Amino acid sequence: MTSLLLAPMARAFSPEVKKVHGRATNGQAGNRFGGVISMSGGFVAIGQPEDDDVADNAGAVQLFNGKAASYARKFKAPDGEADDRFGCSVAVLGNLLVIGAKGDDDAGADAGAVYVYANHTAKLLAKLTASDAGAGDEFGTSVALTHNRLIVGCPKGYHGATDSGAVYVFECTVYGGNPSVGAELRKIGATDGGTDDLFGQSVAACDRYLAVGAPADADNGADSGSAYVFDLHTGTQLWKLTPADGGAGHLYGSSLSVDRDQVLVGAPMATDGSAATGAAYLHSAGTGLQLQKLIPTGGAAGDLFGTSVSLAGHLALVGSPEYDDGARVDSGAAWLYELPMGSLVGMLIPGDNRAGDGLGRAVCLMDNFAMIGADLDDDNGADSGSAYTYDDVNGKFPLRMLVKLGDYAPEVVNGQITKVGDATVNQSSESLLEAAMRNLENSLKSLTQTGAPPPPSLPKNATGIWTDQGGDVNSVLRTLDVLPGGETIKSVGNPIFNSPLSGVFQAVMATSSSVGVNKTNNQAVFSVSPVTVAPVIRTGTPVAALGDAAIAGVKQMVQARSTVNDGVGIAYTLRSGTGTTTTVNRTNDSGAMVLSSAGAVINAVAREGNPVPNSLGAFFAQNFGRISLPPTGGIATASFLTGFGPKPVTAVMTKEPMADWVTAFFQNHPAIGLPFGTQIGTPFGETLNATNTLIYRTSLTGAKGSGVTSKNNEVLYFGADPVAREGDAPDPAEPAVVFSRILKFWPGPDDQMIFLAKLRGKGVNSGNDCALYLKQDDGRLFRLMREGDPYSASGYTAIRTIDRVDVDSENGHYVVLASLASESKTNLAILSGNTSLGDDTDAQLLRLPAIRLRKGTYYQARPGSAARIVGLQLSSNTTDAS
Repeated sequence: MTSLLLAPMARAFSPEVKKVHGRATNGQAGNRFGGVISMSGGFVAIGQPEDDDVADNAGAVQLFNGKAASYARKFKAPDGEADDRFGCSVAVLGNLLVIGAKGDDDAGADAGAVYVYANHTAKLLAKLTASDAGAGDEFGTSVALTHNRLIVGCPKGYHGATDSGAVYVFECTVYGGNPSVGAELRKIGATDGGTDDLFGQSVAACDRYLAVGAPADADNGADSGSAYVFDLHTGTQLWKLTPADGGAGHLYGSSLSVDRDQVLVGAPMATDGSAATGAAYLHSAGTGLQLQKLIPTGGAAGDLFGTSVSLAGHLALVGSPEYDDGARVDSGAAWLYELPMGSLVGMLIPGDNRAGDGLGRAVCLMDNFAMIGADLDDDNGADSGSAYTYDDVNGKFPLRMLVKLGDYAPEVVNGQITKVGDATVNQSSESLLEAAMRNLENSLKSLTQTGAPPPPSLPKNATGIWTDQGGDVNSVLRTLDVLPGGETIKSVGNPIFNSPLSGVFQAVMATSSSVGVNKTNNQAVFSVSPVTVAPVIRTGTPVAALGDAAIAGVKQMVQARSTVNDGVGIAYTLRSGTGTTTTVNRTNDSGAMVLSSAGAVINAVAREGNPVPNSLGAFFAQNFGRISLPPTGGIATASFLTGFGPKPVTAVMTKEPMADWVTAFFQNHPAIGLPFGTQIGTPFGETLNATNTLIYRTSLTGAKGSGVTSKNNEVLYFGADPVAREGDAPDPAEPAVVFSRILKFWPGPDDQMIFLAKLRGKGVNSGNDCALYLKQDDGRLFRLMREGDPYSASGYTAIRTIDRVDVDSENGHYVVLASLASESKTNLAILSGNTSLGDDTDAQLLRLPAIRLRKGTYYQARPGSAARIVGLQLSSNTTDAS
């Protein structure tokens, strides 16, 4: 589970508002500045397609610097002509500015064109037309940019039918000192496109997701509209989106926004009940499912709510340019919503909004900054246009806050949280977490002065475990709690919550001669369920299944990730001299066992000195201090074995449900699937998946001629298949980039596995030498992410380091804590994905992670204040990884 820190700010939802106007040398009346807006990083680009500086309606684009919206420069087509409508669409990202001119006549009357500029120098890099351009196509009606792709909508282009529409994808480079645009890579059309669908009227892209609107599609009646989601890199159509309540004339798909893996689609003539007020629909790009329908508060027919839409993280902004603000007819407005619930944050209407201004014709969000266009504003002449900036907009935090730094410690009199530690969550979204606390000194003094008995004073390093099982946040066990036997808790920690049946954690008791607690028996493992807190095992207590030997220490504690099995796995050491059946000594003082959450021993065979079942004379020797429990009830552990020769050998032992222990493999055993003479060395980690397939990482040895060297002597196995070997190339397209080391691995659903690996080779450096891979069901590897990868998060950033990963083996959900290549205020993020989505071929994109939380993002906190995320952490012990 993710832990985070929020810094309170003394601000309510009252954004600072500024107003921006365009510039013109030939009068501004009719220019409609503000009808198109794009923002990224330090730039804001605003189109005025009816600017007359060059010729009537030749068009122009104004570029402004960042949130200050200070004027930078004006772009006009060097070959502009009347009615070109240069600026009818615009996209800015990094150092690239793309401007559409749908009325350009170079390839035929209104065939359209797109101009590409380096925005920091204003240099024209290219003028693009479609490879199969034709008169009336209106190429450039819409444009979008990602870090390496330029997308152009051509809604009246031919793709199997007249005016069915198409989209063209070009290669580009937006970052670095030499921005560029390359060749046309592909033309994309709808798989079911029809005459006059206007596919490409709107386009939006984020990372590898491309969304295309077809507002005149007739699936739900004439002009009901639709939208399509594609893999931008392959051109594969993933989904066709239509609203659950679509109808004729709704024009769904007129506007689009994509952020991370969400798609917001505008339908400006959709109905809310009987009135065609307009609506916006939120969809998952990963599943295609409709998540929310956003409708205006107090809207009326003809408001055109959904004419423009924009997404940024947890916020959605929707424009309604013909909303009537009181008596101000068609003055317009914009609505801000928080996601994923779709709750209204507020309406954004400036104080000088006037009838007919058309506020909301264009909207754009970036972080907590919004810009709204009013292209019919009359400040500089009739319909000259303007735009408003809103800084800072924010919504409520999208997660439930359990405890907070500086707040009271729930159910602890006079306790204050000083540090939030590990936090875990089970399949029922219930949490188990640890935190440190201290006394609230002022409260303690006040209680003492009133004559009330003072509460116990917390020691300096006091800790506690809390859970929200049952709804409220309740204290489970904490420093100074007294157990039924009189023992006092000193500290608690290491929570694991992999089952809705119970969670587990560890505790240390204060030594006390009066209740018999000393250093040999002061540690314990506890389970917590909705009804009880119970000891699972305690050091110093004789265990009957181990011949009354007493546990000396717990090397590893795990819990099966299961909804039906909450067994606890313990890798242990035993206290020398204890035991009645056999006295514990150096030859039998380690092992691994499984217990129920109530402390009943389920399996304790894997103890040092015990015979290995069905092994013809082998015995368990020193345990490695590791144990793994799959959800099915199996067990895996690693230890030395004796009886295979004159010296002990390392081995991995497994046990499936209703079966006995078996030796899965052992040292010097031939390495399956590798060249003859290659042998198993020392196992570095092992686990079982839900079907009890053994997954393990091991070193390799080999005789002369086997080819084993120091550069390829490590391998990761999935069952009998060597999936990733040091020195092998994960991607055949990059044979010079090879695995250097396998860092960690996790089982996934079915035959999937996720692993983190170091790379070396051509082009590999410290900024891109770590990657996360999925072994798919078909056995092939698919890279989920790599350091150096670009990611969309209010503009683009790059992954600097992959810091921590966690995987849910049951359903394929995975989460990554990563540092980002950005300033210190925004350089951490939590990403997540799901490997159960998509498939092994055309829809792999759906399995990629997206940024969910980012350091530096503002949210509404207590009434009248805002809070900013200043830290993120991901617990390291929530699942059974190896």
